This record gives sequence, structure tokens and C-alpha cells, in this order.
Amino acid sequence: MTRKKTDFDNRIIDLHKSAGRITEGLKDVLVALDGIADGNADFLDNQNKSGKERIYAGAIFDAVNVIRSQIEEISKISGEFADHIYRHGNEIVELNKQLEETKKEAMLDPLTGVANRRRFEQVLESFMKESEKLKGQLAVLMSDVDDFKIVNDKLGHQAGDQILKLVARAFIYNLKNSDFVGRWGGDEFTAILPGTSHKNAAVVGERIRAMLAKKSIQDTSSGETLGKITLSIGLASLHDGDTAKTIIARADEAMYKAKHNGKNKVIAD
Repeated sequence: MTRKKTDFDNRIIDLHKSAGRITEGLKDVLVALDGIADGNADFLDNQNKSGKERIYAGAIFDAVNVIRSQIEEISKISGEFADHIYRHGNEIVELNKQLEETKKEAMLDPLTGVANRRRFEQVLESFMKESEKLKGQLAVLMSDVDDFKIVNDKLGHQAGDQILKLVARAFIYNLKNSDFVGRWGGDEFTAILPGTSHKNAAVVGERIRAMLAKKSIQDTSSGETLGKITLSIGLASLHDGDTAKTIIARADEAMYKAKHNGKNKVIAD
């Protein structure tokens, strides 16, 4: 798949084109100066001209030659610059691409591919600043895999990693493009649902829970079914005076209520 050109790529291309145009423009200036020099040379060779006229023509001829030598130097530098951009432009673009990918990776959870906690907090803060435009409709889901430590200890970390990937996919599958999911840490995942009512956010949380509850944990060596993948999910909707910290705290508290009330359920604050 061909990578879409970025603004940075286009600026490098424009820079090369501009350097080329400067070089071509300077060549036109040199041609014009040659015409002036040739005209003055003819004037100087004309013996019918007065001494005064020949002095002025000589001064013009000398000035043109000085300007010409300076423009030739500038043209040479401009040409070298255009060649440098041409030779190294792709290298600069590739380095910038790697920089952007590094920045992106720094904001993602390497295991599941969803946002990490740092990125999630940044996005939530941004949504909180825009809360008035959302007319108070913003919800946060906080989830925790039930008995995850037991599963990890019994089946190993590879099985645990697969469960975490399944949880991430369940969130992604059930969220809108405008929603945002992140891994809060360990086996906790959280999501922002902007423009979503409390009732509809509960429906989304229930869909995620139900999707995972259909999945079984199996011992790959024996084929034995060891249990189900279940989530306890807490829901908090935006209140007047809320901050990113307070809405997360209420979602977290609701999640622990779900755990203490039988697990595998969605509880709203």
C-alpha cells in the first residue's frame, strides 16, 4: 500500500521545485546580462561615439560583468542546493516518517495496539475541554477482566496476553469511530464515549460484556474448557463540575461495585 504524502513530504517537494525555479530564473538573468554586455561592447567598438558616451558605456560594461560574476556564483550555489535537496530529500522524508512512527508508538500499548494510559488521559482532557459542545453527553467505561490473575497464574502469560487482545478487540468492535479506547494498565481497559447518553453508554458496555462472555478459555494441549472470559464494567456519565480525574474515579468505583456484586456485569455510578 502506497503511503499517503504528508504536509512534510509536500514541503520537501516544494522546496526542491523552488530551488529549481531559482536556478532557472538566474539563468534567464545571465542571458539578459549577456545581451546588455554585448550591446555595450558594440557601443564601445563604435568609434563614432563621443568619449563621454564611451566612458559611460565602459562603466556599464564593467558593472554588468561584476553583477554577472556574482549571479554566476549564486546560480552555482542554488544549483548545488537543488541537487542536495534532490539527493537527500527522500532521506529527510524517511527520517521524518520514522519520527512520526516513533511518536505514534509512544502513545500506543504495544500488546493490544490501543492507546496507552498517557494518550488516553490526553484525549480525555481534550474532550473535557469541549464538554459544553457535547451538551453534557459524555460517558466513560472502565473495565477489568474478572479473575485475570488466576488465569495468568494457571495458564501462563501468553494465554493472558491473548485474553487482553480479545478484550481490546471487543471494545474496538463495539465502539463508534468518534469513541476512544485505551489500556489503563494491567487488565483494565477504559473508553470515552462522546455525545453518548447514559442509557446508550450502558447498552454499549453490555454489548462488550456479552461479546466476551461468549468466549471460552481453553487449554490448548488438552482442549479442556477452563472457563469464560468475563468483564466487570463501571460506567460514569459527565456531571456538572466534573474533571477528567473525577469522571475516571467514578467509573473506577462503579467497576469495583460490579466486581463486588458478582462480577460479569455493568454497573453505572
